[in-house]
Amino acid sequence: QATRVVGVPDVVVEIVSPNSEDKDLEWLMSAYHDAGIPEYWLIDARGDSVRFDIYRRGPRGYRRTKPADGWVKSAVLGKSFHLGR
Repeated sequence: QATRVVGVPDVVVEIVSPNSEDKDLEWLMSAYHDAGIPEYWLIDARGDSVRFDIYRRGPRGYRRTKPADGWVKSAVLGKSFHLGR
């Protein structure tokens, strides 16, 4: 049975994999911006370190939130986050 979601989510989290790199880093970000999603979280743990970025929606696209001491603040959730191994 199908489920329908009505409205726009506040946050989308994508985890990059070798098979989804182009999709996650390029066209999904554009599609989510067009849909009006306020924050796009991108996690890439394929290397030795974890890449964790929060992008905030602006008028022409998403802008990366600058980390402070390794922590990235979510405007939507009002908290700061840090990912590591």
